Amino acid sequence: MLGVVAAHGSSFAFDRPPNLQWQSSKPIRIALSRSFENSQSILRGSDVRGALLRSLTTWESAAGVNFEVVDSDDLNVSPAGIAGNRINLITIAGTSQNTLFFSKEANEAPAATRIFFDRKGFIIEADIALNTSEIFSTSGAYGTYDLESIFLHEIGHLLGLEHSDLPGSVMSDVIQKNGVFTSGSDQQRKLAKSDIAAARAIYGNAVAECCGSISGRLTLKNGRPAADSYVWIEDGDDGRFVTGRRTDETGQFSIKGIESGQYRVGTISDDDASRVEYEIIDIESGTEVRLSKTVAPRQIAVPVLIGADGRLSVVSLRALPGDTPRIFIGLPPGIGGQFTIRSLSNQISIDPTSFARHSDFSGFNVTSFSADIAEGVLEGEYSLLIEFEDGRTAVLPGILRFD
Repeated sequence: MLGVVAAHGSSFAFDRPPNLQWQSSKPIRIALSRSFENSQSILRGSDVRGALLRSLTTWESAAGVNFEVVDSDDLNVSPAGIAGNRINLITIAGTSQNTLFFSKEANEAPAATRIFFDRKGFIIEADIALNTSEIFSTSGAYGTYDLESIFLHEIGHLLGLEHSDLPGSVMSDVIQKNGVFTSGSDQQRKLAKSDIAAARAIYGNAVAECCGSISGRLTLKNGRPAADSYVWIEDGDDGRFVTGRRTDETGQFSIKGIESGQYRVGTISDDDASRVEYEIIDIESGTEVRLSKTVAPRQIAVPVLIGADGRLSVVSLRALPGDTPRIFIGLPPGIGGQFTIRSLSNQISIDPTSFARHSDFSGFNVTSFSADIAEGVLEGEYSLLIEFEDGRTAVLPGILRFD
């Protein structure tokens, strides 16, 4: 039995096995369609091959896989079905077959990936099509999609990774155009630690000194499971975000693909809903750490907008060491009430007297505040915590980014 899944779809044509992956140790052959050579959707002067090769090299390093690129006269991705033609095609041809590849829900997506897999969950083909209704470049031109970021995201799907809900992740389901909001899509040219962990959770055996995992169960004071509570991992004591998970309905969680080393595991304490509690753990390759804790109730998952200078976006905010930005956080309509925000890193301090409310953001509940960024802040993603006056809390993982 074979299966197929479109990576940008909200639903799948077949049941998706967990951890889809390539089985063979041989290089994954990528067929680059010659449709890129004369495409009106590629800004003149763009380095298509270079963008692709850099993207493939990035994933090779993270996942321990190998790629091989060949040129192809093929234009069309394999049609939906269960067979495929075993050619891993990347194309930008504006053919009717490729146009049908984009569902009505995803017709504005810059690209999409379709994966074919066998009954054991091994990938046997993956095709990528870029949307000819969009413009792509490698120069950062305003209003275009950064081609390297698009390739990096779609190659992640080709390897079997799903979308991430982390705003700083390459595998986030949102890639913005260059010049839109406070930064361009080229900020997604580099894998976040969470992207690397996701890849190594699948392909970790191919990477030296990799990987361990942590799993466990969170409960409330009354003994009931703490469903949808957030557990996150930080690298060192400066709050640099690695990855995280929400618990399932039984309070269980499992985080895989963690490099060997010492980490802090963060949860929200049951004694004080505003207090973050950490456990120090040592991860060793091939081992699993178990963690059981009692945590606070009323943790919520909140989609937010973030930005500076009053311009808000759904991707992480890129800041500079030593900077003092005024950061804007927007909560969607329906998430009301007063709230405060604090940093989960000692490298980022928030002035508690600087909070201001804003009402001119189309119904969003927007608060801005001033932050001081340490000169020596390390590269990576950092998190914030929202504390509502009614006792609810929400972790915003990896929402600030330093390159």
